[in-house]
Amino acid sequence: MRRARLSTLLIGVNAGLVLLAVVCVVFAAMGLLRRLADQQALARVELGGRAALEAVERSAQDVHTSALALDRSFVERVSAQVGLPVAVVSAAEAAERTDDPRYLLRDQALSTGQPASGRLEDAYVSIVPIPPENTALVETSLPTQPIASSLHGLVRTLLLLSRREL
Repeated sequence: MRRARLSTLLIGVNAGLVLLAVVCVVFAAMGLLRRLADQQALARVELGGRAALEAVERSAQDVHTSALALDRSFVERVSAQVGLPVAVVSAAEAAERTDDPRYLLRDQALSTGQPASGRLEDAYVSIVPIPPENTALVETSLPTQPIASSLHGLVRTLLLLSRREL
């Protein structure tokens, strides 16, 4: 059996170190890209929530908020204006539905009187209480699937580019 020469061994070690460095950079970039995508999606649903709240407040001057929650055409109109799915949920309904994945965000919005947003398993959600008594919540959501698909495509492209560089 022939022994490997020192130059061959050094070339192999260097190639392995370069490969390891590229893989580490790719994984770090994937984490940063996911965080950036999450931040962008949350910012979008928060802006949508605030815009929906403004539309509700404009309409609520003449109509009671709970009536707006029942008016499907009003909610659909606000949703079309915002460009995101919108729901108006009464505070009582939000408190009763403890099994809903949005319960913690709803509870936070009701208890603080401030908007709450977060990433759930299947959607980015923003929940804004309707002042002054927080009798209802305006919810906007954005599905995670389109963002995850875009992110996976970008990661795949980065991986292909990194393989070509090697």
